[in-house]
Amino acid sequence: MSNINPGTLIPLLMAILAGGLGCALIVISWRKKRSGPITGSWLPVQGTVISSEVKEHRPINANDSNKTVFSPVVHYQYNCSGRLYSGFRVTFDTVEYSRTKAEQISRQYIPGNSVTVYYDPTHPDQAVLECSRNNYPAVFITGVISLVLGITSFCMALLIFWLGNSIH
Repeated sequence: MSNINPGTLIPLLMAILAGGLGCALIVISWRKKRSGPITGSWLPVQGTVISSEVKEHRPINANDSNKTVFSPVVHYQYNCSGRLYSGFRVTFDTVEYSRTKAEQISRQYIPGNSVTVYYDPTHPDQAVLECSRNNYPAVFITGVISLVLGITSFCMALLIFWLGNSIH
């Protein structure tokens, strides 16, 4: 059994980190894409803000159990094809903010005011107030680049290991 050359460890650690990050980003982008784009397919309709508040909670993917995050929760109603619907989502993605940012967003939606609601025409009960473009292509590309760097680093580690063993 041969000893591992210390020069092999750095590319090997880079391979593990970059490859792991790449895989994680690819999975995240895939999940974002599957959750459905909210661009041209969602239709605008006028609605009314019922209430607007800030909700305090623990982060969804929290490693730190002491951390607290905030989300604006806006209750609104809108009419679609003669049927009254109500919603609470500001954006499609679940976003966690600082208290200041969540309050700033919440203050934009004053109860009683008219608001543009974007709803899914195939599921009119699903709606948001802010229609944003998903950034999954950028996340996917970053993930692929990171994965390629990880594979390259792994190949370098194997080459260094092989060359180190063939000299002895």
